[in-house]
Order: sequence, then C-alpha cells, then structure tokens
Amino acid sequence: MQPMVLNQLYMRRDQILKTWTALLWAEPVTTPMAEPHLLAHLFEQTLDRIFTRLKRPTCEPPPTPFHCSCGLSPYLAYFRTVEQTLLETLVLVHVENASESSTAKRAQDLADLRAVIRSIGNEEIALFGSVCQKRRKCWSGGQCPPSDMDARCRMDGTVTESLQ
Repeated sequence: MQPMVLNQLYMRRDQILKTWTALLWAEPVTTPMAEPHLLAHLFEQTLDRIFTRLKRPTCEPPPTPFHCSCGLSPYLAYFRTVEQTLLETLVLVHVENASESSTAKRAQDLADLRAVIRSIGNEEIALFGSVCQKRRKCWSGGQCPPSDMDARCRMDGTVTESLQ
C-alpha cells in the first residue's frame, strides 16, 4: 500500500472505529459471543494488526471469502464490518487524493487492503473454529475440513464424494 494512503487511513482511525462500531451494532447477533460490546475491546488490536501488515510489501495470499463451518463464528460479522469500513474509508482517501496516484496504484491499494483483512480474518475465524462445538467431527476423531461439510467422512479421516 502507498505510504501516503496508509498514513491517511491511520489519521482517520477514530472515524474508522466509530463507523465500524455502528456497522457491527447493525449486524444480527448469531451467538452470545457475537454481542458487539464483547467484540469492541478487540477493535484497537485488530486495527493495529491490519495497519502493521499493510506496511510490509504485499505477500498475502489471494483473498478468500470469510468462512466458518457452522456459520456462527462471532468473527464473521466482526471482519465483514471492518472490511466494509476500511474499504469505504480507502475510497474516500483515494477520492480526496486522486491527483497524487495512478489508477493502478489505487487498485493495488484496494487489493492489498482486502487481502490483509481477509488473511487476518480467516486466521482468527479458523482459530475460533478449531474449538467450536458445532463443528462436525470426522469418524477419525478429527475435524472435517470446512469445505467438505456435505461430504461423507471415511473412518481414516479422508472424505468421499458428497452424498447429494
């Protein structure tokens, strides 16, 4: 990400936190752990992680959608709303500074931001999911891979084709 753009985002941190809070409060609560007042204490730490990763040259994997096997992770709404907040803020920064960067650099900023948020979000969602009691168990005693929730597990933990 362009250093000037990252600096502009950082300078808008207070507004980012306000917008993120408003968006999170508007999301439906899927579990008691997804209550916005319980997640709000993580905001500062999450923004710090995002801004720190954005300072490095891009080495993030291509962004993948946020995923939780049971769909109840409190982090789903948490990371969707921070992504929306930061992307909206980034677009405003780009509009205000349009003459200072090329279309290609602005596109790269958007790609970098989305990749960092998705990477951090999927790390946190997977970590939380590793202890989720709603996640289906394989016959082998392990956890089924998230992408194979509609598949049948073999006793050795491998997966056969979907039953559907």
